[in-house]
This record gives sequence, structure tokens and C-alpha cells, in this order.
Amino acid sequence: MSLTLPLVAAAAAATPTLPAWLSLVSGVLVLVAAAYLLYVVLAPEKF
Repeated sequence: MSLTLPLVAAAAAATPTLPAWLSLVSGVLVLVAAAYLLYVVLAPEKF
């Protein structure tokens, strides 16, 4: 029997969760970046 499976399971159980405020900030940054990239693709003559 391999010892890696119990080690991986223990590491996954000990992984902390992402705080709600950090998740919200990351989501907002992703949306802003997506909007900017869409603007650049749709209006390339302004760049």
C-alpha cells in the first residue's frame, strides 16, 4: 500500500479556506480584467 494517499488526504484536510473578502476582491478584479480585455479587443484603434 502506498503512503502518498494518506499524506495527500491529510494535506487536503489541513488546507485553509479562502476568506470571503479575498474571494470577493479576486472576483471583482477578474471582472475588471475581463471587461478591459473585451474593450481592447472590440476597440483596438484606441490603443
